[in-house]
Amino acid sequence: MKKAVALVLLLCMVFTCMGAAVAADTQEAVFLYVATDGADTNNGTIDAPYATLQAAVTAARAIDDLVVINVRGGSYRVTDTVELTAADSNLVIRAYKDEKVEFTGGDKVPYSAFSKVTDSAVLNRIVEKNGKDKVMQANLKDLGITEYGEMRPQGFLTADNSGYSTSLTYQDDFLTLASYPNNGYTMINKIIDDGSKSDLVNGSLQPCTFTVSDSRYKQWTEADDIWVFGYFRHDWADTTMSADVDFESGEISTFCAKGYNPVVDRRVKFINLLEELDAAGEWYVDRENGILYLIPPEGFKSGEELVFTAHDKPFFTINEAKNITFQGIRFANTRARGFDMEKADGIVIDACELTGIGDCAVYVSKCYNTGVKNSHLHDLGSWGVYFLECGDRETLTPGNCFVDNCHIETFSQYRKTYSPAIHMWYDVGTRVSHNEIHDAPHFAIRYDSNDNIMEYNEFYDICQDTADSGAVYTGRDWTTRGNEIRYNYFHDLTMIETTTGMEMQAVYLDDMHSSTAVFGNVFYKVDSVALYGGGRDNTFENNIMLECKKPFVFDARATTWASWQKGSEIMNHLEEVPYSEGVWAEKYPALANILKDDPNIPKGNSIKNNVEYRSAGYTIDPLVSQHGTVENNITLNKTDSFADYKNKDFTVLED
Repeated sequence: MKKAVALVLLLCMVFTCMGAAVAADTQEAVFLYVATDGADTNNGTIDAPYATLQAAVTAARAIDDLVVINVRGGSYRVTDTVELTAADSNLVIRAYKDEKVEFTGGDKVPYSAFSKVTDSAVLNRIVEKNGKDKVMQANLKDLGITEYGEMRPQGFLTADNSGYSTSLTYQDDFLTLASYPNNGYTMINKIIDDGSKSDLVNGSLQPCTFTVSDSRYKQWTEADDIWVFGYFRHDWADTTMSADVDFESGEISTFCAKGYNPVVDRRVKFINLLEELDAAGEWYVDRENGILYLIPPEGFKSGEELVFTAHDKPFFTINEAKNITFQGIRFANTRARGFDMEKADGIVIDACELTGIGDCAVYVSKCYNTGVKNSHLHDLGSWGVYFLECGDRETLTPGNCFVDNCHIETFSQYRKTYSPAIHMWYDVGTRVSHNEIHDAPHFAIRYDSNDNIMEYNEFYDICQDTADSGAVYTGRDWTTRGNEIRYNYFHDLTMIETTTGMEMQAVYLDDMHSSTAVFGNVFYKVDSVALYGGGRDNTFENNIMLECKKPFVFDARATTWASWQKGSEIMNHLEEVPYSEGVWAEKYPALANILKDDPNIPKGNSIKNNVEYRSAGYTIDPLVSQHGTVENNITLNKTDSFADYKNKDFTVLED
């Protein structure tokens, strides 16, 4: 299904790009050309194109008018980053007409390069007979591939700047490093040392030692680079780290984040094990000898190829540039970011495809009028689009950044948590609209910003491997106010089974978050609609809940266990902004007086005019009702109250 949707989107991209090309052609502009058979000594005309985009960009710097760089069809192997600065403003970089253009940092490994493994030393290491019978190998050196990258630590609060590991893809799908177990997890069953009393390593890590609930490790005695992935303490905090295994005692020594030390009965699995090659699509690379081992993925056949990605540079860095548009181009395969932007204005990624990227596909820091539209972002190691400080929070000046009409799927594939499709951190006035977002282990959207609009989006198959999480999430900040989650469609969101008892929400306003309006959304077959964690000035109005298992929940946690005293995270955020004066006091008067108005009480909230059918109703703390509005919430008992329930037209009839 994903490939079919991608094909439809690609056709839309082609026509969109053609339309944009016509528009650019009608402007007064200078046209330059790049082609796979060009030369950087050429003059950049259609008959004498450049060979590299960098050559065309360099030539454009000497031209005062709008410059349109037309990239002819073909695949362009990327080795270095194109750096765009203020000298590169007023530029369009686009695929020429309907020609298919790809920039890639990946190396192709064709089907023909693989042969059956016959080396008994290798076969004897593989545990399962199924693996011994099916494992293939390819000599990467013979293909001219000499850079193999490395495994990199990742996870929640563990190694944000450590980068991303080498990847292997087939038809854009990430293949799986040989792992145990193949499906699900094994469990931590004993803590030898949780690391809580140890000194920090690399700023935030502590060494820890534990054992797991089975003895498979006894068959890994020749493994020399074992890694462990898991949720050591919480179902929303992942860790990927190298591990030392004592093959006699079964003790596993690794690292955890401070404050997230391991406890028993938590999920882990082991990765990067030649011994565990036994399932279709699993792989392992012997970096010393340049040999790629593989159990071929289903359907891999003669004439096809895999893509091996060790490249670790962004496609573009954009700093202080203005008015640059990218149109109709595919950017594939790097362990680094795809686009890395800072202090730019008017940068638009339009009708593009971004895939096989380890770090965030598009990073946007301190920018204005910048974003992604009409594009397909998929099969990503971490974030889709990350906005950081776009706009000015001091003056509440909007940055007007955006993600519009995009399809974002299969993200957070290596960094499993806190790397959503779209992350808005201390922005003002960012818009996320008309997007389809699905298939990820954790959040779809996280926002910690002001005056953002999230509207007309579709969310499904999110939080597939986590709990105490939300498809749309924010929390622990009174100051990130004025946000709206409206007219979205949440459906088919299913909780995982977990030993922690935690749940998944469609909308999660965590730990006293305040001033988000959730309005006019449809929640269909969502296990848990929403959890409001004791905040203020939030609304849940005019929403429709259909066949939802768990109730809408609004608690008063600040009156019991949640901290809001001086030195707490929420108070630190409050002290970071001029909340009681100037434009802040004018725009958010309830915030200006919060410390004088029983800040632990959930005041000013509104839950009204909602409709439910075959759902679980509401669990609302009495303090919420006492200090807010809870009214006119309706239960419908028949589907004939809707326009066409069977075909998912959930319009409520006027009568």
